[in-house]
Amino acid sequence: MKLSLSDLLVPLIIVGAAGWWGYSAWSDHAEKARAELARQNESAAYERAVGAMAARHGATPALTDKLAASGNVYTYQVQNALLAATGRAVSFGATVADLKKSDGAYLLELDAVGDGPPAVHYLLECDALAAQKIMGANPPVTRVMIVATISAVERAEPSAPVAGAGGRYLAKGRCLELVTR
Repeated sequence: MKLSLSDLLVPLIIVGAAGWWGYSAWSDHAEKARAELARQNESAAYERAVGAMAARHGATPALTDKLAASGNVYTYQVQNALLAATGRAVSFGATVADLKKSDGAYLLELDAVGDGPPAVHYLLECDALAAQKIMGANPPVTRVMIVATISAVERAEPSAPVAGAGGRYLAKGRCLELVTR
C-alpha cells in the first residue's frame, strides 16, 4: 500500500488544528485566571487602604442603614449616628453627586451607599487633594469610601410625610480623607 500526500497531510492538519484549539483554550483560561487574581489583589489592597484610613482617624462606621431595623427613624437618631460632638469621625461608602469649588474651598456632594433607609445626602468641605483624587481619574471617580466629621444633620424634606423607616437627611461636615477604587 502506497501512501499519498493527502494521506499524510490530513492527519497533520487535524493534529495541528487540535493543538491550536487546545493552546487557545488553555491560553484563555490562563488569562482569565490572571485577571481574577489581579482583581482579588486589587480588592484586598483597597480593603487594606480603607481599613488604614479609618484607623488613622479613629473612625466608626456611620451605621445609618442599621437604623431602619428599629422602625420609624427620627432626625435625632440620625444625628446620634453621625454627629461628631466629641470629634468622632465616621466612615461610609458613597457615590459622588457633585464636586464644586466655592471661595477657595471644595464642596463635595455625596449620596450614601447603604442597604436601605434612611437616605443621607452629604455636603462636605474637602481639600484640593481629595478633589484631585476624584477628578484625577479619567473618567472622574464616582464611588468612594470616606472618613468625615459631621457637624450638622437635618431632614432634607421637613414638611414631607415619612413612609415607613425612610426619609432623606442632609448631613454637613468636613472630609478628612477618602479612598477611591
